[in-house]
Amino acid sequence: MIISGTRAVKVANENLFNVECPACKKRSSTELYVFSKHFHLFWVPMFPIGKTGVAQCEHCKKVTPKKEMNETLLEKYNELKVTGKPKFWQFTGLALVAVLVFLISKAITEENKLEKEYLAAPQVGDRYYLKSENGYFTAYKIVSLDKDSIEFSLNLKETNKIRAVADIDKPENYPGLHEKFSRKQVDSMYQSGEIPDIIRK
Repeated sequence: MIISGTRAVKVANENLFNVECPACKKRSSTELYVFSKHFHLFWVPMFPIGKTGVAQCEHCKKVTPKKEMNETLLEKYNELKVTGKPKFWQFTGLALVAVLVFLISKAITEENKLEKEYLAAPQVGDRYYLKSENGYFTAYKIVSLDKDSIEFSLNLKETNKIRAVADIDKPENYPGLHEKFSRKQVDSMYQSGEIPDIIRK
């Protein structure tokens, strides 16, 4: 179950004197509050989503929300709202998302760098995950290579998800059927996305 919602935190307040209360109509001191609202996910503040405010009359103790404020209170609220800045921790979720995106991007970059190194200097035992025309995935294992070509042992199993290829990458699924490709062919297959992943064990 996803627990989400909004919460508010006080970011500014001011005591006003001789202000008419919308509730009791008396002119007395009134405490004006400004709150910064934020969206939260699993109680983690994600980002601010605006401000709101209330006024409390010192005479009748009535709390007046922004939508019920009179012209004077609303004018003072709009002035005070400018000074009330969101708390830095209200951006916690946004910061965590940014860090996560950075780490994922860095991991992908490192993985792509390694794959290009494997492609440039292949070794016996390297696995090349292949995507077939029907959208299924399988694995080819390098069994020999020379200057111009690479010979693969073919995996007879297929899966509809690339992350599941590791589950079929087992010795018993390579019965000894081989196929040879030129290095240019292999490079072209990688560039076109037909080989989406290269694994070195």
